[in-house]
Amino acid sequence: MVNFAPLVVLAASLTVIASPMEKRTVAAVETDLGFISGNVTSLNNAINAFTAPNNLVAALNIHSGAVALEAAITQGTKDVVATGPVSEADATTIINLVKGIQPGIISALTNIVTKKPLFDNTTVISGLGSIVKSDLNTLNSDTSAFETALVNAAPADLKANATTIVTAINSAFAAAVSAYASEK
Repeated sequence: MVNFAPLVVLAASLTVIASPMEKRTVAAVETDLGFISGNVTSLNNAINAFTAPNNLVAALNIHSGAVALEAAITQGTKDVVATGPVSEADATTIINLVKGIQPGIISALTNIVTKKPLFDNTTVISGLGSIVKSDLNTLNSDTSAFETALVNAAPADLKANATTIVTAINSAFAAAVSAYASEK
């Protein structure tokens, strides 16, 4: 009888050696932040386009925008973690990029709160508010992971700057999550 176990172990070992975790670069993180920024803008535009409670297409565009943003944030988190600690100059660049995105994030979160009455009054389909709640919870969790990765990658003397940005974003998330908390 032929014992294939050693061949399986060898093949698995070669696969691991041939595909180690790819080290990412700060440029990849900067690219991710560009994608995140574009997705934040698209999501905020979709939220602003939701002007009538029975506009199902506009409501679905909000969900699609949230899903796209979630994917961009998840990729960003993976790339930050794979990049590891960054230099002072790179951290400053990244912090400035995040600072540039921050107003759009806060605006989108504020706007979704102001649109809650429209979701509450939708008669075409029930449960749209619960979709928003789910999207907010997912984005909040993903954003928190991204923030943690960014702060951990920053040099010690820049962590306070990063934390200030994180605190403002988290405050806006807390208000939005709270506004939709009663959704089932």
